Amino acid sequence: MNPAGQVAHPPPKPVLLFDGDCGFCQRWVLRWRARTGERIECIPFQSVRVAGEFPELAREQLARWVHLVEADGRVFRGAEAIFRSLACVKRWPLWLYRHVPGAALGSEAAYRLVAANRQFFSWLNRLL
Repeated sequence: MNPAGQVAHPPPKPVLLFDGDCGFCQRWVLRWRARTGERIECIPFQSVRVAGEFPELAREQLARWVHLVEADGRVFRGAEAIFRSLACVKRWPLWLYRHVPGAALGSEAAYRLVAANRQFFSWLNRLL
């Protein structure tokens, strides 16, 4: 549990910020929405709304990682943001991330690998 920051004006429910120009990201967000329903709002970081509501969040960081802004104002990014967003429907992946030695480190490394190679993983995702 290492927040990436805090926003001054928290949203009423968690908000997942993703790269709306990335096909890989768009496909995964559709999957998350199918699981999380209305419990989490998903917004492309390129939206004008994001800059207005969360001016504390640097655009270059938003371009690199998915971010989750919690209803208490805490901000998480990368794999932790994903596990936290999915925890509204399944808590065990977040529990593993937090409590199993090496799980957080491995998850974040895998996230960075995928984020740095989105086109390849997008192709692989479509292939599978």
